Amino acid sequence: MDSRTASLLDFGAELHARYDHPATPVQFAQATGIRLIAGDEESANAGAPAIITYNAALGLHRHRFSLWHEIAHIVMGWHGIDRDFDDWSGEEDWQVLREQTANLLAGLLMVPRPVMREALGLYGATPGAILHMQERTGMSEAVCLRRFALDDLQASRAAAVFVGSYVDDVAAHNYRLPFWRHSRVPEPGLLGGDPALCSVRKSRVLAVWEG
Repeated sequence: MDSRTASLLDFGAELHARYDHPATPVQFAQATGIRLIAGDEESANAGAPAIITYNAALGLHRHRFSLWHEIAHIVMGWHGIDRDFDDWSGEEDWQVLREQTANLLAGLLMVPRPVMREALGLYGATPGAILHMQERTGMSEAVCLRRFALDDLQASRAAAVFVGSYVDDVAAHNYRLPFWRHSRVPEPGLLGGDPALCSVRKSRVLAVWEG
């Protein structure tokens, strides 16, 4: 599925670039003709017409991951990858995979490829790249952490946040880490794999690996 997923990400990046990288879900929807309708919960239908129903109580804030996630579902429908998931409807984890793919695409829309390339060009595979993405986009640490780890499906990357002796967050792709979220890790620098480390706040350390 990796080649199909890579095709989706290319499609999403090209669509995003075509409209000069809209920075908010509302701007993206206006540019691409997606209708936004207030409701009690969030859902997406690629149409036609393409419609997203959003939770009116939560609003249309640009940093809401769930809104970008629903936009990702619309783009998946336009691309055609949704038909592949429908063909796999007998597979036990097909719906989980569909949602994971939407999350991956949502991250790309929240932190566009030009920003990702700029970050890597300036800082390489280091915590500085993640911090640069946060500064440029205003997106959360969690979003930028995953964007870094999952940007290149052919690469082997991982990133984690340690608070004191515990793992607060972690993301990895094609890279095996000897811990998981909420694990106790007495000293990040002793984990192996030669991580790049950066103290972002007192007792909070950002670590990056590239294989």
